[in-house]
Amino acid sequence: MLTKDMLRYTIRRGRVYPGRLDRNDETLLKLAADLIGVYEEGLRCRLSREVIEERVANIIHASTVHVTTSKGLAKLLADRAEYAGNTSEDFAEQRLCLLKQAAAFYRHGLPELCRDFRKKLLKGREHLKQLYADLPAHHQLAKFPKLYPSQLLDRYNLAQVQGILLGARSLDIVLTDPEPAQLRRLLRWLKFCRLLVRLRQPAPDRVELEITGPLDIIRSGKSYGLQLAMFFPAVCLCPRWQLMAEVTLKRKQAVLKLDETAGLVSHYHHFSAYIPEEVKAFAASFKAKAPEETEGWMLSDRFVVTARADNELVFPDFLFEQPATGKQVCLELFHRWHYGVLTQRLEDLQAGHCPNYVLGIESSLKTTELQGLISGDKILASHCFFFREYPSVNKVIEALGKVQVHLSAETAEGQTLL
Repeated sequence: MLTKDMLRYTIRRGRVYPGRLDRNDETLLKLAADLIGVYEEGLRCRLSREVIEERVANIIHASTVHVTTSKGLAKLLADRAEYAGNTSEDFAEQRLCLLKQAAAFYRHGLPELCRDFRKKLLKGREHLKQLYADLPAHHQLAKFPKLYPSQLLDRYNLAQVQGILLGARSLDIVLTDPEPAQLRRLLRWLKFCRLLVRLRQPAPDRVELEITGPLDIIRSGKSYGLQLAMFFPAVCLCPRWQLMAEVTLKRKQAVLKLDETAGLVSHYHHFSAYIPEEVKAFAASFKAKAPEETEGWMLSDRFVVTARADNELVFPDFLFEQPATGKQVCLELFHRWHYGVLTQRLEDLQAGHCPNYVLGIESSLKTTELQGLISGDKILASHCFFFREYPSVNKVIEALGKVQVHLSAETAEGQTLL
């Protein structure tokens, strides 16, 4: 992600236009290749962070490309790099011993030549090639995913939009004639980013997403804007889309409008590589359980969408199936900025609209009023549970056991499997 000082955009008549690089420009491609080359050499030669940053700075200084653009490209590469320190020695202790030894030598007379003093000081410690290998500046490059110059320019163009979306207050997206697989992938991204979304399908070939957040969360921090920015590359994977966002840039209000003709290329090609760790851990733990431990429930890779009134669609985080009975249960998780939607879903349960839904509610939403509402209602008590940060497998299995007695073996009315 780019920092504020690396963003390049213009605002005209209340509309913001992100800066964009020509991915076929020879000068830009050469700069990108030179910067990538530093990291590739660093990976081969195990260069330190300090050396790599110095070489990158020299390339930026010598380039004719605008310094803001050059620094932005360098920042994107730095974000991809992973460094590792040497943990085989206690370097802090070794440095202290050397300082004490040097002080002792100084009191008893110094050799005439510096190299003789160094040789005497390091006697018995020849294996210490670097005395500061434990410090971040001396960590060596351990991992750098392959990247081509044109891909770096694509990544830069996308990052410019993401940087603008950090100041977004809302996000409206229209998808035209999306394939079921594309819609499923996009909806999963929404869940992974924990975004608050209203999904409507006013026509068979049109899906509308209205992504907003509670006003206090939008005003109090950048976490929601960061989630919006992380979600955006998933939109670019769709063949036909339109986006409109209300953003704040340097205390100025503006509107961002984009569609598929902007030529933005997503780097979210390998979907599994971007699944949050807590989701991966939960899925792996559940699937590792024996059938008797899960009461026959299996975590499905399929996706279900439930139609509500006014053409609104509801989609859960997980779908569980019990092959022996043919029953299905949807698990929907509600985090700290989902209170408004949670209230709506509780009303749906009470009205019998979502009989096969289990609601997992983060503890930050657990008020005395909410706890009393759930515990005082037989249906809500059997369909809801509270969790911290992320639900455990055992808690979910317990919730599935409570709700299954109310289920039939048929897919609930208005639900579609994708």
